[in-house]
Amino acid sequence: MTNDFLPELRLVGDASASRLLELADSLKRLSPQDEWAIFIGAGLSVGSDVPGWNTFLREAGTRFKVSVGTIDEDNYPRVAQDCLEAAPTPDDFWAFTEERLCGTHGSDHAQRLAIGLPFQLFLTTNFDCLLEAAHSQIRAADPRRLVYPDLPARHGCEGRLVYLHGRCDCDKATGQRIRPEHIVFTQDGYDRAYDHQAGALPLFVQSIFSSMRVLLVGFSLSDFPLRQLLNSVRQALEARGRAGDPVSGRRHLAIVPYDKDPDLVTDYAFRGLNYGVDPIYYYNPPGAQHEPVTAILEWLSKATAPGPSARLTEDALK
Repeated sequence: MTNDFLPELRLVGDASASRLLELADSLKRLSPQDEWAIFIGAGLSVGSDVPGWNTFLREAGTRFKVSVGTIDEDNYPRVAQDCLEAAPTPDDFWAFTEERLCGTHGSDHAQRLAIGLPFQLFLTTNFDCLLEAAHSQIRAADPRRLVYPDLPARHGCEGRLVYLHGRCDCDKATGQRIRPEHIVFTQDGYDRAYDHQAGALPLFVQSIFSSMRVLLVGFSLSDFPLRQLLNSVRQALEARGRAGDPVSGRRHLAIVPYDKDPDLVTDYAFRGLNYGVDPIYYYNPPGAQHEPVTAILEWLSKATAPGPSARLTEDALK
């Protein structure tokens, strides 16, 4: 089995191991024809003690006396909007958001591993500054940064670290770290950001997925922020196809958990296939804390470290 030489990563199935090998090989070669971006989601921040969206919204509901009910993948922005409108003042809601999502948290080990990999572009929908703090430790890295809403309609060479939904300005004093109009979080924020007539965000994301290959990590395909982005990409591709324009056949990758019997895994159940994303499954049984994600990033760091340029193979990595 292809997977036999990577047992510590708890990868599920030979296809996942093969895709991880393909990723490492491509990153090692740094081919200009095969540029990669890494798209980092809330899962990495949760490992650093930043609450995930679901946890935060339940905390906000308790704080502002909003009955949030079932928080599913489609109502995150609406629940956030309800909490904002129920708060005594908007400043109270944003102060609570800053308190929970900005500032200093736990270990940024996973972010340091990710930011040290040889990707050309680093994207996130997180607000916290963990990724930027890790990036600042890389002396040779260009600190170029792009932050919503100041995104171009298309990615060129303007930025290396991109905050697609805004960021906390953690260098500022408490109470000044979030500018509400520069954060994509509430329903109003999403409506503004994804206005295809006025907003550059959908066009910017589409340009990334059409010109680069993308690795997603720290996401579930049920996460509303990710699906909103991927839906904008799919809609653009479908429109190009209907117009008779060429459509990119690039396949992207996602490191995603699988919590059932590994013998039952199948790619066909993966929602990302609809968006041109193939899974690298790792086994994360109920109650586990996604430890294999860090192990995979550590392995990628070693596999892509400077050294002989020979193509990575199973034998070379045993």
